[in-house]
Amino acid sequence: MEESNIKARKFDAMMEIVLNNTDSEIVIDNGASAFIPLSSYLLESRAIEMAEEHGHAVILHTIVTGGQAFQDTATGLDSIIKQFPKSVDFVVWLNEYFVPIAQDGKAFREMKLFQTHEERIKKVITLPKQSELFNQDMREMLEAHLTFDETMGSAAFQLMRKARLFRIKKALFEQMEGL
Repeated sequence: MEESNIKARKFDAMMEIVLNNTDSEIVIDNGASAFIPLSSYLLESRAIEMAEEHGHAVILHTIVTGGQAFQDTATGLDSIIKQFPKSVDFVVWLNEYFVPIAQDGKAFREMKLFQTHEERIKKVITLPKQSELFNQDMREMLEAHLTFDETMGSAAFQLMRKARLFRIKKALFEQMEGL
């Protein structure tokens, strides 16, 4: 990114790597501030279609949060599903860090949003509300830019912290099975 604009040539180079890679899965992780420019680049460049022509299945992951940000993140999910080609599947991460995700007493899978796009939503993964100890461990792992496995090998994390992080990893990975 340069200010609020994406550096398209850098993404062209990234897409070159993606399109020429046939041996492994590729994950492109971007921050929230780059999501709209990256989506615009992918759509304008028809990068999704090119990836599919090169044999790649495209799955987009997005987050829906509870509380005050629910309406914005739910509207964002609806919008991106409508914008991307029908061949693209989605994984929705329900972030219940602050509060459970519900609207008018309905859980996410009971909402019109989910039911409208159910055929495109390949998986729903819940990030459940945890105790402050679990949250602090997770926050410190992410701030250190470590993966779960790197944390397990790190002397900076004590045994009890590793045990809590292992429980979080196990719960998340069980939900991700089949992706």
